[in-house]
Amino acid sequence: MGLANSIIAGVSEMLASHHTVIVLEDDLVSSPHFLAYMNAALEHYRSDPHVFSVTGFVYPPEQIKVPPDYPYDTFPGYRCSSWGWGTWEDRWRRVRWDMDYFDSFSKDVAAQEEFNRGGKDMSVLLRLQYEKKVDSWAIRFCYAHYTNNMRCIYPVKSLIRNIGLDDTGTHSSDARYSSGSLDRSWLPKVYCPTESEDPRVTENFRAIFDPTDRQGFMHLARRPWKLLSRIGHHILRRGGG
Repeated sequence: MGLANSIIAGVSEMLASHHTVIVLEDDLVSSPHFLAYMNAALEHYRSDPHVFSVTGFVYPPEQIKVPPDYPYDTFPGYRCSSWGWGTWEDRWRRVRWDMDYFDSFSKDVAAQEEFNRGGKDMSVLLRLQYEKKVDSWAIRFCYAHYTNNMRCIYPVKSLIRNIGLDDTGTHSSDARYSSGSLDRSWLPKVYCPTESEDPRVTENFRAIFDPTDRQGFMHLARRPWKLLSRIGHHILRRGGG
């Protein structure tokens, strides 16, 4: 079936008979409190009009620095996670997997800039998916977050460790983006508000995905087949899906 169709079909089947779903791939190790957190977060944000999904994963502290005075155990992100995540049936059915929006989106520079709040690569990855040069359900899931003006909720410390970043997975190779040892005692309890975000956290998160060589990136963006080796094999592998 391929990566994307397998996830889409499996999650759709679960949500045909359940209101929520929690998704784990076989190369993820969870903390003892992962399931308790996910169920609590799905319940807490169930009716929140600003939340499309929740995740138990976050990039390690050397990749995203959460300020020490940040008062919450979670934060909203403009990019979804495919490593230990969950969503609701009413959100999932809003995803337009056929990408019938792409022609108009590709001509709307302002929309692309807004979508790219989760990283400058996002519009490029969406184009690669539209052109079938990658097989990603996650970038289409990300687009649904954007088009519905909703967020993914992340914990400030990861409850998930990916042990599949050894170049054997479909979209995974760089172990730098896996959390190391998990804090087995930590359980997020103080949930962030979602109508606004801390700009420090938002910028630190976006910086993970933004190429430092903007000129080189824009040159490649005009040559998407080359992006497949530099971005499709680098950034998609960070985020799975």
